[in-house]
Amino acid sequence: MVWWRIVSRSAWSLGLLGLMWGASPAEASPAKVNLKSKRFSSPAARWGWQTPAKFATLSAKEKKRLHAGKITVILKYRKNEKGKNMLVTLTRGIVKAPPKNVFKTMAQLNKAPEFMPRMFYSKIKKKLAPNVYHVLRKLKIAWTTIVMNMRIEMIKNKRYKFSLIRTMKNGIKDSIGAMTFEPINGGKHTLVTQTNYVDSGRWIPGFIRKPILRRDLPGVQRAIRKRTLSNQTWKKK
Repeated sequence: MVWWRIVSRSAWSLGLLGLMWGASPAEASPAKVNLKSKRFSSPAARWGWQTPAKFATLSAKEKKRLHAGKITVILKYRKNEKGKNMLVTLTRGIVKAPPKNVFKTMAQLNKAPEFMPRMFYSKIKKKLAPNVYHVLRKLKIAWTTIVMNMRIEMIKNKRYKFSLIRTMKNGIKDSIGAMTFEPINGGKHTLVTQTNYVDSGRWIPGFIRKPILRRDLPGVQRAIRKRTLSNQTWKKK
């Protein structure tokens, strides 16, 4: 049905883990960037930047699925800073390459549109601190152009953290997340775990969002996997 395709496309934007959420044609404003935000006190925000469980602590069932190449998805509700229940996400997948190779993929901030789903623009606007950048990103979902000003921090070969710069114009209220790169199988492979909290500022019923998220969230992990295993040459069609 036409209405379901429209809802699905809109909800798809709510499944790209903070790397590309929102809906606004607004460009970055000249507002001052605040690097000392205190908004990470809510359970939902803490979830976004939490240190995920190590591979050794996962269940035997999940380990088996991950070793088979599957990507696992967890959806939970956590309170935001105003006490509202927000849907937070966690995805896991194994890349058969060392963490340094996966980190190299994510560290190429200006080249993210070559492989990231829906993204068509990514540019470093300013270096905010050592290994911390203001990155302007845009993507296209259906008829909507999406713009986000992101603060991205990279901890070499270990972690990639991102948050929306809320002092600038964006199409969503908030987004906080992190991606960790854990060496497994003697350091030959990497467990990529991403946690994310987002407040899109839009309401979509949970019974619609959840099945779509479970279907579409793995897309980012697959793109990272393909890009890394191709030695940074694979590009989306």
